[in-house]
Amino acid sequence: MAPKDPYRYFRVEARELLEGLQRGLDVLAGGGAAASAVPGLLRVAHTLKGAARVVKLTAVSDLAHQLEELIEPDRAANAPLSAEKIADLRNLVQATGSALEAIDRPAPSPVAPASAPAAPAATVAAGPTLLDTIRLQVTEVDAVLAGVTETAAELAALRADFRSFEQNTRQARLLQALAGRQRVASAAYEAAVRIQTDAGDLATGFESARQRALSRVERLTRNLRNLHEETGRLRLIPTEALWHFLDRAVRDAAQTLGKRARLETSGRTLRIDTPVFAALQEALLHLVRNAVAHGIEPEAARRAAGKPPEGFIRVHLSHGISRLTVRCEDDGAGINVPEVHRAAAAKGWAAAGAPVDMAGAIRLVQLGGLTTTSNATEISGRGVGLDAVRNAAARLGGEFSITSTAGKGTTMTLVIPVTLSTLEVLTAESAGQQVMLPLESIVRVVRAEAAAVRPSARGEELRHGREVLPYASLHRFLAAGEMPFASRRFVTAIIIRGENGPAALGVDRLLGVSEAVVRPLPVLADTAAHVTGVSPQAGGAPRLVLDARALASAIDAAGAEAAAAAETRAPILVTDDSLTTRMLEKSILESAGYSVDTAVSGEDALEKLRQKRYSLLLCDVEMPGMDGFGVIEHIRRDPLLRTLPAIMVTSRESREDRQRGLAVGANDYVVKGDFDQRRLLQRIRELLA
Repeated sequence: MAPKDPYRYFRVEARELLEGLQRGLDVLAGGGAAASAVPGLLRVAHTLKGAARVVKLTAVSDLAHQLEELIEPDRAANAPLSAEKIADLRNLVQATGSALEAIDRPAPSPVAPASAPAAPAATVAAGPTLLDTIRLQVTEVDAVLAGVTETAAELAALRADFRSFEQNTRQARLLQALAGRQRVASAAYEAAVRIQTDAGDLATGFESARQRALSRVERLTRNLRNLHEETGRLRLIPTEALWHFLDRAVRDAAQTLGKRARLETSGRTLRIDTPVFAALQEALLHLVRNAVAHGIEPEAARRAAGKPPEGFIRVHLSHGISRLTVRCEDDGAGINVPEVHRAAAAKGWAAAGAPVDMAGAIRLVQLGGLTTTSNATEISGRGVGLDAVRNAAARLGGEFSITSTAGKGTTMTLVIPVTLSTLEVLTAESAGQQVMLPLESIVRVVRAEAAAVRPSARGEELRHGREVLPYASLHRFLAAGEMPFASRRFVTAIIIRGENGPAALGVDRLLGVSEAVVRPLPVLADTAAHVTGVSPQAGGAPRLVLDARALASAIDAAGAEAAAAAETRAPILVTDDSLTTRMLEKSILESAGYSVDTAVSGEDALEKLRQKRYSLLLCDVEMPGMDGFGVIEHIRRDPLLRTLPAIMVTSRESREDRQRGLAVGANDYVVKGDFDQRRLLQRIRELLA
């Protein structure tokens, strides 16, 4: 039967379509030519109109239709739209957004947020001073000392408890001796009672002392674990200490050479091992100074090229589990190919008349010892800057690469392995094993009823709110064999980012978010692709650090295998560029017992029809690329497909469109605005019969 919530897929698609409308409107408002933005706006508005009509949202479909009517005359216009028309468009888009917000939303399910917002790019005018950095390190030393002090206090209290144990033990031995000398007689009754009472008090004292000692041991263990983590961090230096250093280097180099340049930095603050930090600082110094000297043009040259008078140099740091990527980018003139060739010819590295392109110039620059500056200065001219970067990369076992575009700028990338670093992680447990996932690869965490995990043609899937995500239990990636049966009312799933979109990873429980010290795996370690590091733990086995993207790919691969093994049941192909329409039709047909595949365009449909034999085709009319009329015409000319039953399901309701659809060979023509589920299923049964 149809989904209980008729808008669950529509909400997802409508949000994306609304964002598309707003982006297109921003292009037009910024002075963009209508011809470059209007066709895309028309397609988005038309898709929104059709999807809204499928779910009977007349207000939304009417607004989308008004958008089409307003901008259709400007489809091929080369000039920007008038301010009045842009204002009218903006009002319609805002009204559409308000209409979408008015849709009743389902009650939210319990969600445990566990995502880390990405740090925004920032322009660094001034960073922490050396004193600030030293103060930061002293603060961390103080934290370790505080841990040592607290641990010492716990040990002193624990020693006092053990002294109490010793005293109680002596009393017990004395009572034991007294009891041995007593004779079982009426005269000894009172003494026996006293001994019994004292023994009970002694047992109570023993239990109280034991509980206190146990509590202190637990606190002591916790303190030692924290102390171990804090001590590990003392070896690591925060990368933000580089920013002020580099900002000063850029300003000094620009002032010396009479240029204008600023430094921009982006990327989350990381902590890296001291030897890596020292090499990175040296390499970055040469990179930014080289960018000022050879990349950024003088102010007059930049103005003549239509550039802002002040150039920028952007340094971005990104961190994997075991690799640090540093990208230094400038908006200067790019590598001067003729000058590089001249300098190389002067050294005998290239023939004077041989042509050299940008790729050849980059190869020459990377040879080392080459400079295009005729007069050496304190900033450049000796050909040692890039040599120092290459040497740093080689010393650390990393890689160095260059890309450049004449007149646009140069990007230099340094990728180096890190032997010790910190990472924000979410710790989870599955089948008794605790693992860590980098926080930046997690979208969120959800808790849903167990019934939300269902089998599908592509393995298991998690249906949560408006989403349907591929799902797998973490247990299958950690241990051999099937997951032990457990009857649970709820499941906890971590939504992770993958190359093909998000996936859901089921776990037994979450243990919290923390900053972990991470080491890469040994070179010879024989582990799965999704295990990329380990985090040492005080007093326990190290925890595995997992690669979320690799896990998401493994979940997709498992789904593909399940799909290949699935049995075919009267297969039907649904073709529509609207997510809402596709999923609604798919749900209706699957509930009726059909096997359903989907296609997002006419070209996609034809490709699927060539690869698999289908019993029937449902096809939209207006789609990007080949429309539905073209699809039907194509299959009617194909000897292998010409007898395939086809039904058009579209928002185009004119008599001319209906006649054309039937004329090209459609067996039926269904208007989305008049969509009748029972009639459609009846017509499909008739055609398949």
